[in-house]
Parts: sequence; structure tokens; C-alpha cells
Amino acid sequence: MKPTHKGAWVALATAAALGSALTARAQAPAERGAVAGLHLVSAHDAPGFESRNWGLYHRWASGVTVGAFHNSYGRTSAYGGWLWEIDDAGRFGVFLGAATGYGETAEGMDLAPIVAPTVRWAPAGSRWGLRLSWFADPREGAAQVLHLSMEYRY
Repeated sequence: MKPTHKGAWVALATAAALGSALTARAQAPAERGAVAGLHLVSAHDAPGFESRNWGLYHRWASGVTVGAFHNSYGRTSAYGGWLWEIDDAGRFGVFLGAATGYGETAEGMDLAPIVAPTVRWAPAGSRWGLRLSWFADPREGAAQVLHLSMEYRY
């Protein structure tokens, strides 16, 4: 069964509503600041995907994030969404958003929903860090993806 555009919009609207409801509790101290990020590589649990998924992103202190990257199908993707940082240190979070670039692929979605748990590691006192994200896809037979990014907080 081919996914419909309606399903992607419903998922995006649900993610936005959840994000809005949780903003007051989840947003940590203002000293977190903004983040400039570099998408690096991905590991897939199935063969046939590109692992060099280079790209750039920017995240405001509010958690709103926009970026672009070379996706696992070899296409350019642009995305937007919100990172909910669960703990005050900004180590653990969940990214909720949507990405383009999957319409003419096996995914068949012009706007693909994203729900990605993340963990950030940085040396104490450093503005530089690494973020590992799990792009979980609950569909039967769908590839699961772990993605590594490098970040600079400013």
C-alpha cells in the first residue's frame, strides 16, 4: 500500500501540536543558544542505501530547526521541524518534523514525516559535540537508520 500525502500531513500536524504543548516544560535555559550543524554519515540496517549523507542545518534556541542534506536515495532533501530537548543539559531529545526528497523513491512521499530520538555527546565545557539520531520507521520492512552529525553551539 502506497503512503498517502494525507498521512504525512496528519503526522506533521500531530508532531506540531505535541511540540507546542510541550514547549514550556521542555525548553531548557536560554544559555543553550543556537546550533550550527553538519550532517555526516548514516548506517542502515538494510543494503542499497547511501551512507554519506552530508548536509547543513541550523537550530535556533527555541528548538526550531531547518536544514538540507544528501539523502539515502542520493537525492537532495530539505527539512524543517523542532527538536524537543528532554533534559536540561540538552543531551537527550526527540526531533519532530518533515523532509522533502522522497517522492520519487520507494518511500513515495513528497513530504516524509520525521520522528527521531537523539542523543548528544560533548566534552565538558565544549561548544562542539556529536549528535546520534535514530530515524525510526515503524512500517513493516522499512530500513532503520542511525545518523551522526557534528554540532557547534553558539
